[in-house]
Amino acid sequence: MDAVNLLSQADFARALPLLMPKRFKEAPSRQYIYKLVKSKRIPMKDGMVPVMEAITAMEKSADPSKGFRKVVASEQLDLEQRMMAPVMAAPAEGEEENSASPSFSSFRTEREGVQLQLQRLQLLREQGAVVEKEEVANTTRNVFRALRDALLNIPAQAASKLAPMTDERLIRQALEEEIRRVLHETAKAIG
Repeated sequence: MDAVNLLSQADFARALPLLMPKRFKEAPSRQYIYKLVKSKRIPMKDGMVPVMEAITAMEKSADPSKGFRKVVASEQLDLEQRMMAPVMAAPAEGEEENSASPSFSSFRTEREGVQLQLQRLQLLREQGAVVEKEEVANTTRNVFRALRDALLNIPAQAASKLAPMTDERLIRQALEEEIRRVLHETAKAIG
């Protein structure tokens, strides 16, 4: 790779107004370039900034509403001529392109999707179509506890009725009536 294609972070910051005068009227600070490198928006190779890759990466991760992409597209041809360097080849085998940092627009799209889901959930909650999980769990627990207690009380309540009976069919009917009564009362309590 040509030495012209690799610059230090400070030199890259100073060169940006020359390389892209429509986008950078004055040189960005070294701290800004360091921030972009640290957030992996600008790739590094052996401690140096590969100019063409860095500008391409900045283009991909720029906020589309700021117009950076339009400026970059119009300056892309001029940039290569100003660099007076051969076009960079594809990464060699074993090297990877800088695809680790997603673009700004993908983050914005994801964020807006999440916000939309939250707004829909809030609307459903206000309409009463969605209830809190904890509230449902408490209500269910209380209903089943009441049902269990009522079913466990059947023998105590039915014992006095069933004791004098000797016919199996009448005992079964009395037990079924008592169980149905308990289940009907529980259903009414639930609503």
